[in-house]
Amino acid sequence: MGLRITDGISLARYRQISGTALAVDKILEFENAGLLTRSKDQLSATAQGRLLLDSLCNELLA
Repeated sequence: MGLRITDGISLARYRQISGTALAVDKILEFENAGLLTRSKDQLSATAQGRLLLDSLCNELLA
């Protein structure tokens, strides 16, 4: 998943490739916890989120 790179991922591009959107409620939960940031269509992990990225990805993809 592109969250491992600083630029993060385009949510629209992810939806286009996978055929499904990431769970908005999980994105909001992780944003509120300071683990993810979203700028327009771009989702990226914060420094703190990168430390927990395997768990974050598992939750987002569940």
